[in-house]
Amino acid sequence: MEVITRADLQVRITDAWRRHAMLAKLPIAAAVGRSPRWRAPTTIVEVTGPMPGPTLQGLVLRLVREEASRSERPFRIREQFDVGREVTTRVA
Repeated sequence: MEVITRADLQVRITDAWRRHAMLAKLPIAAAVGRSPRWRAPTTIVEVTGPMPGPTLQGLVLRLVREEASRSERPFRIREQFDVGREVTTRVA
């Protein structure tokens, strides 16, 4: 079993987004940390940024779940999207 650190998970999530043309230019971010409130060490993935609609929001969250599941640690996702907001894309 491969050990995936929280920093590695954050990079994997970002890379997964960049592989999708629809997500690559969105100014979204993932921060990966640990929750001190849970008995078992739980990884918290916080996803933030403007989101043009629910379809892309679903894709973003699906990719986060896929990558977080590979770490084989318990995880929770906190999303703080501004859905429906006009998005200014970033230039890579």
